[in-house]
Amino acid sequence: MNAKKQEVEAAEEAYRPSEVGFLAGLVSKAATIQEKGAAFALSIRLPMHEYCIVKVLSQRSGKSMNMMFVHLCRAGVEALYDELPAADAEAIRQEASRLHWEARKQDTGSPNYDSSTEGEAA
Repeated sequence: MNAKKQEVEAAEEAYRPSEVGFLAGLVSKAATIQEKGAAFALSIRLPMHEYCIVKVLSQRSGKSMNMMFVHLCRAGVEALYDELPAADAEAIRQEASRLHWEARKQDTGSPNYDSSTEGEAA
C-alpha cells in the first residue's frame, strides 16, 4: 500500500465516530445515514422497558425503530469488543466475517454470488 493511501485511510479512521457517538448524533438529529445491503428479518422478545427506550429514541430521532435497534446492536457489539480479551474479540470478528462472506455467496444479487450452489438443498 502506498504512503498516500495509508495517510488517507488513517485520516478516515480518525474521523470516523464511534458507533455510540454516531447513534447519539442520530438521536439528536445531528447525523444522517442511508444504508443499503442485505438484511435478515428477525423476531425477538424484548422487555417492555427496553422497547419503550427504543421507541422514544426512534421518535426523538425521526428514524425507524428498526434503525435504532441496528445501531444500538452495533454500539453494544463495539462496547463488548472493548471489554473482551483482544484474542476473543478478533476471533469473533473473523467468524462473523466468514459467516457474512458465506451469506453473500448465497445472495443472488451479490457480486460474490456462487451459482455453483444452485439446486443444492439448504
